[in-house]
Amino acid sequence: MLLQFLILTVASIVVIALGSIANEIINLLLQAHFVLGYLLGKVFSSGPAGKIIIDVLGLMIIPLVIGAVPALIYYAIKRQKMPHLMHAIWGGWFVVATAVVLK
Repeated sequence: MLLQFLILTVASIVVIALGSIANEIINLLLQAHFVLGYLLGKVFSSGPAGKIIIDVLGLMIIPLVIGAVPALIYYAIKRQKMPHLMHAIWGGWFVVATAVVLK
């Protein structure tokens, strides 16, 4: 428990110290979500159901990519599945979902 608290404290200090870089990363994620929504909009209809499908797919694809990139690198090096892959995907989903809601 203490270790988790220390990790959270250090991560918070890093985010505060590198706030402008964190802001750029969030803006990059929002831009990727916008571009993905634009591209999916060419495939799905612009009605209410199509808009929901576009938003749901946008919130699913970006975190999967966020988790897949380190997982593929890990697999290329170790030839094993990356541990805690779903935690990384859920973490990416929470970041993207929060950024989309707060934009």
